[in-house]
Amino acid sequence: MKKKLIYIIIIVVTVFITLLAIYLGVNKSNKKITKYIFNTHEYFSYYGTNQYMINSMNEYYIFGKIYSNSVDNYLKEHANIDNNTFKDYTLFIQVKGVSSGSIKIEFKEVSFKNNAIVFETDMNRPEVGTNDMATWYLIALIPNDKLKGIDTKEWSLPTQIYANIPTWDV
Repeated sequence: MKKKLIYIIIIVVTVFITLLAIYLGVNKSNKKITKYIFNTHEYFSYYGTNQYMINSMNEYYIFGKIYSNSVDNYLKEHANIDNNTFKDYTLFIQVKGVSSGSIKIEFKEVSFKNNAIVFETDMNRPEVGTNDMATWYLIALIPNDKLKGIDTKEWSLPTQIYANIPTWDV
């Protein structure tokens, strides 16, 4: 009887340690999330959707067709985006059109809440603004292994909306 109890305790402890190791390994990649933010005085409020998920060079190219090549030019200076990037990472871009170039946005962090990706931001609106609209691009390069179990339905692929853009706007 004592031997059976010892075996059961050993099995329970082994299962517990295994499950704990699996739990601690989920979304615990050693790869880091890289954040970027910049603004332009282009204004694209008429495109509606403002959150994009880019998981291939084709999606990256189509995004450039939608929002000009500002993001591509910026990322060429600050990141090395190529076909190899999308083997390990997905690019998430949130586009925020604001009514004044004086409005400043701070990209604080990327978090995962309720199995969704959340861009934490602060916005500073001066009492008197300028008469120039601006577009802010909040960009996060997130390791694919951090996306396991994360719902990305709030983020559109550029190819999903490209067909809805009139040709004269591109």
